Amino acid sequence: VGPDAPELSPASVDAVLTLDTWHHVNGREAYARKVYDGLKRGGRFVVVEYTVDSEVGPPMAMRLSPEQVAKQLVAAGFRAEVVKESMPRHYLVVGHKD
Repeated sequence: VGPDAPELSPASVDAVLTLDTWHHVNGREAYARKVYDGLKRGGRFVVVEYTVDSEVGPPMAMRLSPEQVAKQLVAAGFRAEVVKESMPRHYLVVGHKD
């Protein structure tokens, strides 16, 4: 899908995953709201991104902290959780549609 719309029918999917792409999305809160609307109740939106201090990844100016991503998801209606995991260059934020 494009960076402006996830192209989801309302309440049509259980989960959405973005991997190393969230930093490319303009209007992230609006996009996250569209994902929220496309998820069924109990659904999850998983955002995997490079850590701010990773030696590889997007330009530093494009990088987002897990706290920034969580804040964007909360603004879209999600309950956000930064998940502890073992990927050395990435972090994971899960938005829950309760």
